Amino acid sequence: MTAVVLPAAQRRRVLSAAVVGGFVVVACWTGLTPLYPELAATLRVRADLLGTIVGLAAVISIACQIPVGVLIDRLGARPFLVAGLALTTVATVIRAMAPNIVAFALGQMMMGLAVPLYAAGSITAVAAAYGEVRRGTPLGYIQSGTGLGQATAFLVIGSLGSVMTWRQLSAGMGLLPLLVLPMAAIMPDPILRVRVPIASAVLDSLRFLASRGPAQIALVTAGALAAGNAALYVLPFALRGASMGAGARGLLLLPYFLGAIVGAPFAGRAVGWLGYRATLGGLLPMGSAAAMAMATAGVHPAVVVASCFALGASAMSTPALAAGLAARSARALSVPTGAALGGVRLAQTTGPALGPGMAGVIYVHAGTSVTLVVIAVLFFAAAGVGALAPLAVVAERSATGPDPLSH
Repeated sequence: MTAVVLPAAQRRRVLSAAVVGGFVVVACWTGLTPLYPELAATLRVRADLLGTIVGLAAVISIACQIPVGVLIDRLGARPFLVAGLALTTVATVIRAMAPNIVAFALGQMMMGLAVPLYAAGSITAVAAAYGEVRRGTPLGYIQSGTGLGQATAFLVIGSLGSVMTWRQLSAGMGLLPLLVLPMAAIMPDPILRVRVPIASAVLDSLRFLASRGPAQIALVTAGALAAGNAALYVLPFALRGASMGAGARGLLLLPYFLGAIVGAPFAGRAVGWLGYRATLGGLLPMGSAAAMAMATAGVHPAVVVASCFALGASAMSTPALAAGLAARSARALSVPTGAALGGVRLAQTTGPALGPGMAGVIYVHAGTSVTLVVIAVLFFAAAGVGALAPLAVVAERSATGPDPLSH
C-alpha cells in the first residue's frame, strides 16, 4: 500500500481539504447549469451543441485520469490539489469573458482538466489516509461536499439569475478556489512516492481496469453517472419550456444535490450492514423509478422535487462506493492506489462525458419524455450489471463493523 500512516488529526485535515475543495471545484464546474438556456441564447447555440461541449470537457477529464493517477503515485497528492484549484479559477474567468461559443468551449475544456487534477488528488489522498479503517464513510463525505457545492451554486445562481448575468456570476465563482488554496497547500500528504516507470504504471492501471471486479465497478458507475448527468442537463430546458424562470429552476433542481449530500454518507454506512451488492441494488432502481415518474407525470414541481432527490441519491452515491471498492482491490492486487483509482475513474468519467450530449440530442429531436425514459433505462442497465456479475474484490475487515462483502 503506497501510503504514509497518518495520525487521526492529520487524516481529518486531509479529509477537510478534500471536502472543502470539492465543494468549490464542483460549484464552479456545474454552477451555471440552471442558466444554460440563457447561456445558449446569448452564445446563439442550440441545446444539443452546448451539451456536446459540456460532454467534450468531460472527455478531457477521461483522458487525464490514468496519467494523473500515475503521477500522484510519483509526486504525491498535494501538488494536484493546488493545480486543480488554480486552473479552476482561470477556466471560470475565461468562461465569464467568452465573446463566443469557441472561447466558452476553451474555458470549459480547461475546467475539464482542472476537475480530474483536484478529484484524483483528493480521492486518492483520502483513500490512502484512511487505508486501515473503513473508507466508505470518508469517501462518502467527499461526495457530499461536491453535492453541497452543486446545491449551493444552484440555489445562489438560481436566486441571482434574475438580477445578474451568467457572465457576472461565473466571474464571481472564479474567486472561490483562491480561498481554498492555502488549505490545500499545507495539507499533509499521505502518498508514499513510488518509482515505477511511468509506462509500466500506466499498463498496470489499464490491466487493473480490465480485471473482473474493477471493470464491473467502472461500468456500474459510468451508467449511473451518465443517467444522472443527462437528467441534470436536460431538466433546465424542460422546466424553461414549462415557463419556469431561472430562480424556480434552481430551486426545483436543488433536491438532486440534497439527495447526493444525504445519500453518499448513508450509502457508505449501508455497505457495512447490507454489503455493496445490496446497497447498489437499492440505489440504482430508485433512480430508474424517479426518471420514469417524471416521464409519465410530466415536469410538475412536486414530481420534479421528489424525483430529483432520488436521482441525486442514486447517481451521486455510486462514485464513493466505486472508489472504496477499487482501493480495496488495488491493495489485494498490489497496484498503487493512484494508478488503480485512475483506471476506474477513466471508465466512470465516461458517464459525465456521454450524458449531457446524449440528453441534448434526444431532447432536441424527441422531447422530454423520451429523454427521461432513456435515462431510466440507463439506471436499470447499471443495476443489472451490478446484480448479474459478482463483485470480484477481496474483503477488508475493520474494527468499525462487519465485513461488507459477507452479506
